[in-house]
Amino acid sequence: ASHHRYAQHPQMISETSVRDIAEKIGVGKIDSEVSNFLSNSVEYHLRDLIQESSKVAKRAKRKKVCANDVNFALEMRNIEPLVGYKFSNDEALNYLSSENDNIEDMEYAPLDKKISTFELANMNLPSCPIEPSILLHWLIIDGKQPILPQNPPQDFKLDRRKKNPPIFGENELSDECKKYLEKMKVLVLKGNGSVSIFRSLSLDPGLQGILPHLCLFIKERTQISAKTFKLNQLFNLMRLSHCILLNPHFVQVEVYLGQILPAAMTVLLCRKLCADPNEDHWSVRDLTASIIAYVCFRFGQMFPNLKADLVLLLGQTLKQPNQALPALYGAVVGASLLGSSVFTMVLLPILKQLKDYIIGKIKEAERNKNPYEFRDAMLCLSVLVKSAGNFLCDQMAKLAKSLDFDDRETKSAGQLELAKGIAQVRNVFDDGSMSPFIAAANNRIGKSTVLDEDVTGLATSEPYGRRRS
Repeated sequence: ASHHRYAQHPQMISETSVRDIAEKIGVGKIDSEVSNFLSNSVEYHLRDLIQESSKVAKRAKRKKVCANDVNFALEMRNIEPLVGYKFSNDEALNYLSSENDNIEDMEYAPLDKKISTFELANMNLPSCPIEPSILLHWLIIDGKQPILPQNPPQDFKLDRRKKNPPIFGENELSDECKKYLEKMKVLVLKGNGSVSIFRSLSLDPGLQGILPHLCLFIKERTQISAKTFKLNQLFNLMRLSHCILLNPHFVQVEVYLGQILPAAMTVLLCRKLCADPNEDHWSVRDLTASIIAYVCFRFGQMFPNLKADLVLLLGQTLKQPNQALPALYGAVVGASLLGSSVFTMVLLPILKQLKDYIIGKIKEAERNKNPYEFRDAMLCLSVLVKSAGNFLCDQMAKLAKSLDFDDRETKSAGQLELAKGIAQVRNVFDDGSMSPFIAAANNRIGKSTVLDEDVTGLATSEPYGRRRS
């Protein structure tokens, strides 16, 4: 049976080698049947040793078998390990023998390099050994493993271009983090989130491990709550997003903006957030607009196209015909909080159309005696007036500051743009609704009549460069 087993493979140890070794050690000539049996026996033990060595290397998570694996396999068989093979480098082992070539005197050893005594005497003295010391390092900080030589390498690298960053399962979280996450989800879904839990989320350290799960929960739950008109859940989800952005202990929050921003834009521009028209969904939109403005302010330099993409989406919503008043309210608030440049780009060109559209909705609600639509239209008109008034105050302050300079040649183009923007807002709201904002701006900059004359003159004039040509 053994002969049939080894007949399928070429023999590792031939019978000739067995007979030569027997004659070398002084046994003498042996029969062919004995040499065949010895060669098969030696081959069996070698194969068994190789298999055990491979198992040791596999347990050590290595693909290459080394000399230490063979020694461990020999120790498992109660055989004395080999001597002279425990080398971690790639030094070659050379065969050495005595003068009489006795098999008992054979050994393997690395050949040492020949060094001249003159070179050895003239060599520089080695540096003093480093004093032994103990070095402490952080294995993990706030749920993030720092990149140190002492720590194991990370299995993945976060890529900001990916919309869905890697998320570990909740089973890998600690028991405390699991309880905290479950409690947070329950309070958000019930719609009665306490102030203490949100304060904890915005201030407490050590919550980095649950950050991916919270962001994924915000993204998935916002879609469900918006479709089922759960306003309280949407409000708590936006508060949850706000707390995540405010927590100074969270690291790499920008990786999860791809989950927070879509949820925020859904709440801001959704046509309907609640089933009952008496519910205050306007406050939820105001909070969401402030979150989006904070994201642009904090991560605008890191992602140059972030603000441009949001402005494009807000502009499409504002320009859509017969837009729902709640969505129009959210777009106006969101655009106004992004700064005067966004107001100039998005709202100012269509300011008169928006005003006429909202006033038409007010008149239509009065004719139909619809109090809810009348209230929605009045809120949209009030936020439009407030946004235009704040823009007017900001532009008047900038114009007054530019007029304080004596060099009008370099300031004329900018002054003309500021004056035209101010004049356009005044022409749209010529019913006196801008008077409180104008008075506030004049009180702040200390000018009234003189500034009005400058605005009128600049708005009807051409740039100095054109006048010269």
